[in-house]
Amino acid sequence: MDQVLAAREALWEPLSEEGFLLVFGAPRMHEDDAARALEAMQELRARLRAFPTARLSAGLHAGQIIAKPDGGIEYSLIGETLNRAFELEQQAGAGRILLSENLRRLAGAYLDLSAAVTAIGGTPPAYALQDVLLKPIEHWQRGVWAQATPYVGRQMELAHLRECLEECNQGQPARPRLIG
Repeated sequence: MDQVLAAREALWEPLSEEGFLLVFGAPRMHEDDAARALEAMQELRARLRAFPTARLSAGLHAGQIIAKPDGGIEYSLIGETLNRAFELEQQAGAGRILLSENLRRLAGAYLDLSAAVTAIGGTPPAYALQDVLLKPIEHWQRGVWAQATPYVGRQMELAHLRECLEECNQGQPARPRLIG
């Protein structure tokens, strides 16, 4: 499990003998944190197949949390996002992974979810993550959804873009290049 989470820069916190909390985007946010969460769940689900009695149940939601450092590498986490994730996990039951509309929308900018999620209804809406291979969407195919994702974790790039804009405002030619 550590390898799966480390590869996606996730924090994990044990909650009980059987449960744990995963957080993607803290302390460092990425534009594709929602997709990282779905990929991690699918990989954990696949690895658990080796244990016939093990069932992975999860609730996934995307939103803001407060991650307060506790002096070391530990964090105190609070926020409505956690509450919604816990609600979805309770609703999921044994062996199911549910995700919120917000997480589905954000991950959909990076992954083709057409065969991977099924609407189960509810207010707010929820979706079941099917046990299928998640297919990445190439950057040139992302379209409107990718443009709607937050531009996070890219402070250096934003600073460079602001410098170029300031140069342009002063009449100096500037040519910014953003990759990724």
